[in-house]
Amino acid sequence: MCLAAVDHIIAQNRFDELQVPDYFIDYVKNSWENDAHTIYGRFDLLFDGASPPKLLEFNADTPTSLMEAAVIQWSWWSKRTQ
Repeated sequence: MCLAAVDHIIAQNRFDELQVPDYFIDYVKNSWENDAHTIYGRFDLLFDGASPPKLLEFNADTPTSLMEAAVIQWSWWSKRTQ
């Protein structure tokens, strides 16, 4: 869904809604069109079960995202195989 959102933002030129500076727009478009390497990231969401989920932050500034995801996935996998 994240990649579909990026495609939509680029196709509809909605960069201003995400406060992407004008001088980055060509860079984003070129990166998308050339399928540049991506980075790992993590969305931190708040969900109370009643209200729509709220995005708290997106973390992609450290290499720990992959490790954090692996820990959670291992936990899910091990519970599934019990």
